[in-house]
Parts: sequence; C-alpha cells; structure tokens
Amino acid sequence: MPGTADAIVEGIYEAALDDSKWVDCLAKFGDLTGSPESTAIWIESGGDVLLEITTTDQEIMRPYEEYYATTFPDSFWSGSLRIGRIERLEDFWERGGYETSEYYNDYALPYDMPVSVTAVVDRARYGTLRLCQCRTGGEGEFPNVTRQLVPCFLPHFRLAFAIRDRLTGLQQNASAKAEALDRLPVGVLFLDHAGRVRETNRAARAMASAGDGFSIGRGGRLRGATPAQSRKLDAVLARTCAAGSDMLDTGGTVELPRPSGLRPYNGLVCPLRRLGFDIGLANWRAVLFLRDPESEIEPPLDLIQRLHGLSRREAEAVWALSLGKSHPEIADDLSISIDTLRTYLRRAADKTGADRQADLVRLIVGNPFLAGDK
Repeated sequence: MPGTADAIVEGIYEAALDDSKWVDCLAKFGDLTGSPESTAIWIESGGDVLLEITTTDQEIMRPYEEYYATTFPDSFWSGSLRIGRIERLEDFWERGGYETSEYYNDYALPYDMPVSVTAVVDRARYGTLRLCQCRTGGEGEFPNVTRQLVPCFLPHFRLAFAIRDRLTGLQQNASAKAEALDRLPVGVLFLDHAGRVRETNRAARAMASAGDGFSIGRGGRLRGATPAQSRKLDAVLARTCAAGSDMLDTGGTVELPRPSGLRPYNGLVCPLRRLGFDIGLANWRAVLFLRDPESEIEPPLDLIQRLHGLSRREAEAVWALSLGKSHPEIADDLSISIDTLRTYLRRAADKTGADRQADLVRLIVGNPFLAGDK
C-alpha cells in the first residue's frame, strides 16, 4: 500500500506539469480508494466548469458535462463543504432530497452511479478545485479506508494545481513577451554564458535563414561570413557574457559584413543583467540586437517624443542608439559633434529616469508601441 500511495503522489506532481498524465494518475487513485468507475477533478468558477479531468468512460460523462454541470454547477456543494473534508453526496440534500432530485433520477441511476463522495480541495485564484468519486449501486457505500485515504492526498492535489496555475501564468507571460519581441523591427538574439544563441525573435530568424552575413550553427554558435569575422564576433560575445562585464560602456557594437554586397548588419551587444530585462530567462547572459540597414523603417520619433517627453533631437539620438549604431555613426548621421550627442543622451536619460545608455535602449526595444509589424 505505501508503495502504491507513493506512486500516486509522484503521479500527481507529474500531472501538474503535463495534463495528459491526469487520467492515468486518477485511475490509479480511484483503484486505491475504491472508485474505479469515476474519479474526477473539477475546476469551477462563477458557475462555469473550467476544467474536467476524469477516468470515467466519456459516454457516461458526456450527459453530465452537457447538462448537469452547466445547469446545476453549484447545487450539490456550494457553501456546504469545508476544504479538505470528504462528504457523501446524499448529505447535500435534506432528508430524502437526494433520491427525489433530478440529478439522481435522470443521471445517477440510469448510469448506475448513485453513490458519490466529493471534497473541496482548494478555493484559489483559478477557481474552486473539487475532487469527486462515484460507485455503482451494487458496490454500495465507499469503504472507510476511502475516508481515511482521500484527505491524505488532498494537500498534494492542492499543491499540484497551484504549481499548474503558476506554470500556466508563466507560459502565458512568456508567450506575450515573445509576441512583443517578434514585433520589433530589429533582430534580437539571447545568449547564454558561453555566447551561444538560445532564443531569437522573428527578425533575427529571418536574417539568419538568409545566410548573408551570419548564421547560427550547431549548438547555437553564432558564425560570421568568414572565419576571421567569426573569431572577432566570438571575442566580443565572450567579453559581454563574462561575469562582471559592462560592455555597453566600453563599446559593445559589432558589424557583420555581408558577402552579397549589401550593407553590413549593425549590432549592439548588451549584458542582460545591465539592461534589467524581465524575460523569465535567468540563465541567459546577454542580448544581441541586429539592425539591417537595407530595410530601414520610418523612425517613430513623434511617438518617442510623446511617450518619454523628449525633444526631437533627443528622440533621434535615442532611436539611433536603439538600432545599434555607434556614437560616431550617430553623430555623423545627425551632423553633430560627439559631445553634443552625449548631451542629448544625458538629457534623455534624465527625463526618462534611465541610469545608463542600456536603460535608454531598453525603453525603445522593450516597448511594443514602438515595434513594427514586419
């Protein structure tokens, strides 16, 4: 028995990570507690059934799902159960009420599942989590061992669904962030401690698939068009990803010449810990932004000005910086001196509360309102 119980507990936490494993887990749980016909988990919120996982034949459960679960979602237990306590379904009605109920006569009896017990596992943000078990009339009441065993498993069910809820939130959050990154007009490549590419956005994937200027090799290794360019790129990435590096202040820019003759890709490498990105990738050490000068987009300068209270020239300087351009390149484009450019960037930092140029970059590349729809 202990071995079986341990296996079920292990199965509960495995199912928290993979919903497809719930059916097998609950089948074993039902066998242990004397409910081989039907062991089900329900999550209900505001009268709506959000999730139903069951070991019962779907032909038996379908009429319940289609009618009773939606028509009487709260009739049998709302306000009557305490968390962690297992109760008989008959106890939800006044004397004799269960045997005269529509549920009993139109569902439980025709499908020979009139004996039921249920327990509220948890009431949390995701809704009310309920565990239900049924037996046939021929099997009669649940054995006493069921009342002893079920409460022992309820904390594990509660924790498993809290984990499941947390993971679902993280997945949704990651999907939203990935979608925002895919809207950026610049290529974004996330790098690990060894400078290997681990995640990319849509623009970066398009650049890499073109095979003109750089590629992503086996193991995520970033390669330039020639061995010499690859070595130079490796050196920049290694310094950026090294512990304690602060490449932005020492010139974390790269240029990737293109054999096709098109203008080179311009890149800016930044340590993630300096940028303060919250992307759920704790082991990623740096990010490489790549700009394709052959596919320039109209800079959203008006929007940058309105969002951050910048002057036109300050907005131009910040936008150019976010595209990975170096200080001399920006100064040349704007026909200003390096000192004047630094003044613009310092004023922009003061107005936005940015502590360093990396924060100014983050304001642009991390803002979906400034992203294109390429």
